[in-house]
Amino acid sequence: MKTRHIVSLIVCVPILTLACSPVNQGAKPPPRPADDYEWFENRHQAIKAYDAEIKSADAAVSVFGALSGPRYTWTPNDCLAHNRLAAVALDLHQQRNDAVAEYNARSRTADRDISRTSDLPVTINRDE
Repeated sequence: MKTRHIVSLIVCVPILTLACSPVNQGAKPPPRPADDYEWFENRHQAIKAYDAEIKSADAAVSVFGALSGPRYTWTPNDCLAHNRLAAVALDLHQQRNDAVAEYNARSRTADRDISRTSDLPVTINRDE
């Protein structure tokens, strides 16, 4: 008796999961203006955070270069440390550019007009 209930539970759970999945429910409803505004606000704050991190990473690369002397005097460990710092700075620049590109692309869509406010920029420059 118990095994029959377990078997039916095992069979029913995947079917319920499939029936409730978003794929079977049709297209997504359009985003609410509050959700749209929230996305732009969150992305804008993330880009501002990238700016601060980039400034710090670029300063670390500059300070390391200034304190380490001429490059021809660097040890292999100095080169590795400099390369790590430069790679972190480059990665932050690339992440910021990706975030800016996504922000600007979504900003150009027609439904962006709904959530356009004076506290969020319409587009963000890549080279800030």
